[in-house]
Amino acid sequence: MPLYEYKCLNCDKEFIVALTLSERQRGVIVQCPGCDSKKVRQMISPFIAKTASKTA
Repeated sequence: MPLYEYKCLNCDKEFIVALTLSERQRGVIVQCPGCDSKKVRQMISPFIAKTASKTA
């Protein structure tokens, strides 16, 4: 399940939300866990890929 980083525009709290791809496509409304505000902005997060095989 992908993790998405958000920042609340009301209280400046940064938080992480786990959403399934179908939830993300449906446009689930994310709320701040600190103040319950819906005024949140998704932050740019680094992407890390892990593979099972090693290359030389």
